[in-house]
Amino acid sequence: MGMNISKAIDQARQGKKIAHGSWSNGHPSYLVFVPGREVEASFPPMVNHLGEGTKFLVSDHVDAVYKGMIQTHSVLGYQFSQIEILEDRWFLVD
Repeated sequence: MGMNISKAIDQARQGKKIAHGSWSNGHPSYLVFVPGREVEASFPPMVNHLGEGTKFLVSDHVDAVYKGMIQTHSVLGYQFSQIEILEDRWFLVD
């Protein structure tokens, strides 16, 4: 048995990588917590919508990281499934 979602998110807030025991192909390699911060619009489409150099706040969020053989990419704002929320199958990733 692993951690529940609350303990897993607490670990992620401390900088740890977390994953769910039900994940296989097509799922993230792990999730990371990204603290909110002020950022500056510096690339499209943000510049197009807000204007170059406009500062705005990004809220705390969890990103999914997909590690492939050729490249690694992340998806901002991971959406948890009911199974992920309800099952105590979370664990830390090295």
